[in-house]
Amino acid sequence: MRTPGTAGCLALVLALGAVVAGCGASRVDVKTVSDPCGGRHWLTVYSDLPLKGSDGFDMYAIWRGEHLALEQAHKRAGPCHVQLVSYDDAITSTGVWDPGLTAQVAHDATSDPGAIAYIGDFESGATATSLQITNASDLLQISPWSPYVGFTDTSSADDLGDPGRYQSSGDNTFARLVPSDYNQAAATAAFMAHEGVSRLFVLGDVSDPFDADIAALIANGAPQAGVPIVGYKANLNLETNTQPQGYAGIAADIAAVHADAVVLGGDPGPGALALWTELHTLLPHAKLFAPSTLATPDFLARLGSAATSTYVTTPILAWNQYPPAARRMKKAYHEMYRLWPTKYALYGYEAMKDILAAIKDAHYDTTPVKLLDAFFHHLGERTVSRGSVIGDYTIYPDGNTSLKTFDGDRVTCAGTTVPVCKTVPVYEIQLK
Repeated sequence: MRTPGTAGCLALVLALGAVVAGCGASRVDVKTVSDPCGGRHWLTVYSDLPLKGSDGFDMYAIWRGEHLALEQAHKRAGPCHVQLVSYDDAITSTGVWDPGLTAQVAHDATSDPGAIAYIGDFESGATATSLQITNASDLLQISPWSPYVGFTDTSSADDLGDPGRYQSSGDNTFARLVPSDYNQAAATAAFMAHEGVSRLFVLGDVSDPFDADIAALIANGAPQAGVPIVGYKANLNLETNTQPQGYAGIAADIAAVHADAVVLGGDPGPGALALWTELHTLLPHAKLFAPSTLATPDFLARLGSAATSTYVTTPILAWNQYPPAARRMKKAYHEMYRLWPTKYALYGYEAMKDILAAIKDAHYDTTPVKLLDAFFHHLGERTVSRGSVIGDYTIYPDGNTSLKTFDGDRVTCAGTTVPVCKTVPVYEIQLK
């Protein structure tokens, strides 16, 4: 759990398989007995996830996936002993990640001479905080999510200065294991075409630019998929407007242009739920499309009557779409924790496997430059097929993955999802 402080803290120290709780400084002292591993006896992987809150079960699944991969490697990469130190940066009262806590974890990691990598963050906003700190120290950072395009690419959908403002060192130190919003926007538009959308209205949330970037990408790219745009409103503020009646005017405007579908790029909070309620009330026959960053389990479970009008595009696939290694990992996870994992566990597991492979490829020279070179050489110049649980893939030099598979799901009245369109096609978006 992330950072120590008044919000409370819990450091999960897995080098010895123990859990140590407490407040105050929660860093783990790393042994530095000289050995072939860059002069360090213990190498430390830091992990940062919001383990509290409505999505905590998925976040714990990611963490357990990291832990499982390390346990299966006997906490070693060749002669190097590797430990995992996990933090929760969510505030107890809200369950939401806190920028101050996120920053403190990143500072803890970069001030630790034994730190070799950082797994996290999950939300793009949290990664925007931590990446600026870890990049300045050339610390390898692998996110199991964080699809915001601006961490890796220059795009008209991002703020000016991306990705340089997050990676000020001039060298890329960041990789993610899911496709970026650039690819998801293309897949979402293809899903809309599959569902027969002919008049799309696009909404963006200015209160959360990291989740809203997909709105601009869809607005630019949907016509290429044969989905005409009849309106685009990019200045919604879901943070300040949290009652359904506050969105009556917007819903009326959308109804006036006879839109048969609406897509929102924004944060899955009370404002998004209020908007969804009003849209469904005034446009009961319209399809409501939610990108994966919006469509969290908590959001979907609270949609009420709007649920069956809601469609989700997600890179988190059905179990049978992952390779056999995923099912083996699922079984091993259950044997270790006596719980069945959610599919998010696969991405924590793979992140740890990538780090252990990079240590070996660096010939156990774990200085930041050598490890980064090994990581991007290992994943950037050849396809990973070493029993990967998420499928064969490459990590490109900019940190993006070659994985581009999405599922198009429909939401049930119970707030769960069922596949409508497996393996949604992805095409290249021509940005304006």
